[in-house]
Amino acid sequence: MTQVRGNYPIVVKMALSNVELKTLELLAQGKTQKEIAYEEKVSASCISQRIERAMARNGFTNKHIFIAECIRLINLK
Repeated sequence: MTQVRGNYPIVVKMALSNVELKTLELLAQGKTQKEIAYEEKVSASCISQRIERAMARNGFTNKHIFIAECIRLINLK
């Protein structure tokens, strides 16, 4: 079943999977990668890898800049 994610700027500009989008939304809410890992019952390295895959797909090389851009786009809702 395909889930409609809406027409938010983050969805339109970035090629993100549903779990990557959820991870970045939780980061935008101020949660740490460890808190997200605990909440989703995965390892902290899994969260880091999600972010790195999304970065590579979108042409970013700096994790901090990527996360800042994603948070900016999320807050444009």
